Amino acid sequence: MSIYKAFTARVQKLLYDAEVATPVSNFIDDVLLACLALAALSGSLAWYLKMPFIVYLVILLALLGLPLCVVAILVMRADKRTANIENMLPSFLSMMASNIRSGVTYDRALLLSSRKEFGPLSREIDRAAKQAIAGKPLADALMEMAKRTRSETFAKTMRLIVEGMNAGGNLAEMLEMTAIDIRMSSSLKKEVSATVLVYRLFIILAATIGAPLLYALTGFLIDVFTGIRSTSGLDAAGASAANSQMPMFSGGEAISPGLFSIYAILAIAITVLLSTLASGVITKGKESEGLPDLPWTIALAFGIFFGVQFIFSFLLKQIVA
Repeated sequence: MSIYKAFTARVQKLLYDAEVATPVSNFIDDVLLACLALAALSGSLAWYLKMPFIVYLVILLALLGLPLCVVAILVMRADKRTANIENMLPSFLSMMASNIRSGVTYDRALLLSSRKEFGPLSREIDRAAKQAIAGKPLADALMEMAKRTRSETFAKTMRLIVEGMNAGGNLAEMLEMTAIDIRMSSSLKKEVSATVLVYRLFIILAATIGAPLLYALTGFLIDVFTGIRSTSGLDAAGASAANSQMPMFSGGEAISPGLFSIYAILAIAITVLLSTLASGVITKGKESEGLPDLPWTIALAFGIFFGVQFIFSFLLKQIVA
């Protein structure tokens, strides 16, 4: 039961970060029902087409792939919200410093620093300011606001403000310096991201163009060799002589083109997924930062794979004809 509570708590935190207002219990039930419905539908279709191996594969993908896609979408929305908060944080700190210099109290300065253009940060500021005005200690309200976000930069800034308040120092000056430091850090991150852009492009190109081309060429060769072996019509002695002259036809039974196509599709999908995660780590230090590139890289990789397969098959038919 404690595991279920911990799981629901993590899902609820992710829903809050992604700004999804659906209750956590309803959300989990909807995802489970969608997984079961998709697994039943896809499995029935594969069984109707008399593909037993595909039946188990499709059901497994439906049960595991759909929740992973939902989580990926939520993580991308949460990261977008976090990035918005971090971008607006220096402006908020400068505005709060100006309000403190004007002589208002800290909680009042916090409330006056809220602006609609701050987006998600504005809602968090309003919530914390209202709690402080209602009687809650401002330090506790700020720390709770930090816990409600996924940003480490924001959490460190809130801890710095609380420590400055407790130490009794010049909070306005500290906020201004913190805003300047955050802006400088953001500029440095952009410079680093531009520097490693070449490595990111190399990884993406290798996964979306290089791998599909190699798999498509390999599948074409397997198809050609399988056709040659099936139409050679040699007896045992002739087959032995052909095998000695052409080692590529020796050995046991070759892999079927259909089985290799399934393997190639799975390998391309996994390769593209890992490459996007790696590109996110290289550019911004987080795997989830590469997830927005996943849809177009998957589409490009499979488009190249099936396109090259079609071109090779078309050329082969023209040559044979």
